[in-house]
Amino acid sequence: TAAPPRQPLTRLRGAQRDTRPAWMTKGVGIGTAILGEATGELLKPGMTKKDLEELESRGLSDGPDPFGDVFRQSESGRVAMDRLPSSRSLSAGESEPGPEVATPAEGCEAASADPTFEHLDEHSFDGVAAAALDFPYAAAQNPSGSFSVDFWARPRGGSGYRSPLASRDMPARGYTFFITPQGRWAFWAGLPEKNEWTKVDGPCVREGEWQRITGVYAAASRSLRLLVDGAEYARRRPATPVE
Repeated sequence: TAAPPRQPLTRLRGAQRDTRPAWMTKGVGIGTAILGEATGELLKPGMTKKDLEELESRGLSDGPDPFGDVFRQSESGRVAMDRLPSSRSLSAGESEPGPEVATPAEGCEAASADPTFEHLDEHSFDGVAAAALDFPYAAAQNPSGSFSVDFWARPRGGSGYRSPLASRDMPARGYTFFITPQGRWAFWAGLPEKNEWTKVDGPCVREGEWQRITGVYAAASRSLRLLVDGAEYARRRPATPVE
């Protein structure tokens, strides 16, 4: 007698880790979602889909970076060097009500008359590798003491953690600006001594409008300030003292 036919094996599409290059998480103009889409439950080692949903619902707090193994040195994208300034006229629009009254940052050194680094080009990023800009490393862009970073951005579309500007590496060091899944501006700065990130959240993003974003880091107190359109919205010290 003939053997009964075997049922064909059903191939299930499991979890898919984002295999896009590291430019998606470093440099200027990061794509729409750091972890990409997944049809299974495991998004990355130690993080399930449920974990990610909880992170997005409550936001991030001080501590080790949950996306640490995603942020790596970038080797893709266009390198921005020796570009000529381009002029443009921007309108900041009206700021949201309720910002804190800005006061001098604790522990900040006196600001210099001129910026240590300036890039005046205007660029648009649509989530493709060729659209991102990588700047060669320069000490002036990565100071060891107090610093401030100031830029203009007009976000449109996308979801998840979107970053228009990042200069960071692992263990936790450098700085990053994010739009959180809740649609708010955020500023992170690394504490390499603790392998942690200090993070502040600001106001809601105004989609399709130009906004001026400024992050200030005071080295003496390890504190952050986040200003949007010139108004201070958040200030934060690390949860644990730095030894």
